[in-house]
Amino acid sequence: MCMRKLLLAVVLVVVAAGSTARAEVPKRLNFQGILLDSVEGVVPDGVYNLTFRIFDAATGGTALWEETQTLPTENGLFNTFLGLSAPVPESVFSGPDRWLEIQLVENADPYVPRGKIGSVAYAYRVGTVDQASGGAILGTVVIEGDANAITLAPDAAGDASVQVPDDAISNDEILDEPGLAQGLRAGDVDVTPMFSVSDVVVCTLSIPAPGYIVVEANGQSRFAGTNVNDPNYFDFQIDETAGGSIDINHYQRVGFGASAAVANTWWPISIRRTYYKATAGTYLFRLEAVNGSNQGTKSIWNPVITATYLPRAYGPIINAAAVGDPTIPASARLLDVQGDNVANPGPSRQVLEYDMSEPK
Repeated sequence: MCMRKLLLAVVLVVVAAGSTARAEVPKRLNFQGILLDSVEGVVPDGVYNLTFRIFDAATGGTALWEETQTLPTENGLFNTFLGLSAPVPESVFSGPDRWLEIQLVENADPYVPRGKIGSVAYAYRVGTVDQASGGAILGTVVIEGDANAITLAPDAAGDASVQVPDDAISNDEILDEPGLAQGLRAGDVDVTPMFSVSDVVVCTLSIPAPGYIVVEANGQSRFAGTNVNDPNYFDFQIDETAGGSIDINHYQRVGFGASAAVANTWWPISIRRTYYKATAGTYLFRLEAVNGSNQGTKSIWNPVITATYLPRAYGPIINAAAVGDPTIPASARLLDVQGDNVANPGPSRQVLEYDMSEPK
């Protein structure tokens, strides 16, 4: 009968703790015991001072919590809550095994052996789920429903670490969904008078958080001329700064290297460049061009520039830069690539390859 009453009292405490949403879980444990004398007879009815301690070991160890109470007994029995004057912190139950020690204050030594605490006392630590400030869940976690399940597997690699049902993520559920901006300049843009780096078409993109911006530009080049012995070409690139010079790591060249076209000749052009932005904000990107020869005429028909935002969580992106650039992180890798300079692309040169999101 006594064991049944004890069990019922413990269950009532657990239900009360779990039924109040986002409420502070009581830091008390229901406890019932019996005091015996040295010959294992019950002590006389009266009032006794008892000290309760929770240890991390069956003997010795460290006392994680302590409280002294004055309790009445009847036929040796007493009933109380542990934590009346000193609430039991949830950190007490952060380890796998705990033991309760009881000492009659008037005695020099506590009762032995200590009693091992069962799992019911651990149940109130679930209160940390509402407003968790620490702790860890070890191993794989599976959340099961009637038809589907969500699996969190921290030891798995890549996409396998988080497994959700097909079509579980929609555009509305992605906080940092990709953004898109585009600039279009209709008609023919004459590059012939551009003997310095000049804007062809621009676009502006605002991003909500750090991430990558992939910028692409395309159009159709046109060349014409009367001198068949001289080159006719222009260089183009994507850049953020107005004017400036050609970036040897990110430009392209189109046209004739040895002779000019007598009649109109058309070629599609395309270029792409990726940026990493460490802060949210608004950024402007340019398709630029510069005339590279004195002969013939050249232009770009219907140039378009498009910028796409990708949140950083999508993974690292590798970029290239010139050797000696002070903004490149120390972990950059040295590579030999083709292309020596603007005037004569061809011979090998060295560049640095690095993760764009890595701190400089």
